[in-house]
Amino acid sequence: GQPCLAGSPRSTFERIALGACERKLKAGDTMDVSWEEPSFLWIVRSGVLLALISSPSGRRVIVDVLRPRDFFGRMLCGNPSTCTRELFVSVPSVIVGVPSSRWREAMDDHPGAWERMLAIQQRRAEEALRMRVLLTEGAANRVLAIVSWLHGKIGDDMLLTRQMVADSAGVATETAIRTLAPLEKKGWIQTRRGRLRILRPQEIARLLERAGTP
Repeated sequence: GQPCLAGSPRSTFERIALGACERKLKAGDTMDVSWEEPSFLWIVRSGVLLALISSPSGRRVIVDVLRPRDFFGRMLCGNPSTCTRELFVSVPSVIVGVPSSRWREAMDDHPGAWERMLAIQQRRAEEALRMRVLLTEGAANRVLAIVSWLHGKIGDDMLLTRQMVADSAGVATETAIRTLAPLEKKGWIQTRRGRLRILRPQEIARLLERAGTP
């Protein structure tokens, strides 16, 4: 079920399902959502998607990690200029598009649904703010914090290039490589063929704690 509609009767979900469509996405795919009509709300049924936006300098920055039951779509964007433009598929995923008109009807019929949806959006906004605060840290700490944040969202094994880590941390790729190399030598992480595997997340967390990174 969807957390915004927790406790709704089966008939509510059957009504939402009318007109819904499903997409299957392969790991490594990208999905351009800038053209998507605001008449649909998308829900992650399975898998993990990384939400990307382009920074003023042209970097593709990870701003959110979408997991099962998370939702996205232009109908949620108050400011189109800050709306997610692209999704990177971290693992094989399935998303479901729900007509926004049916979604709104279901939300209106369920007490507290809009409040729960607002709370979820607020949580995302707070994480985005934390990411902006992170950009005031030193380059190495930014790289470590991004890796730690993504580990908490995705897990130990991530389809993630060092370029993506660098872009999200706002540093050069060479800086990300220099920061990650000692961790790999210590056996804390493993990088291979566009994948990043975290073997000792607690050690990375301790480094950040000692550095005072939020």
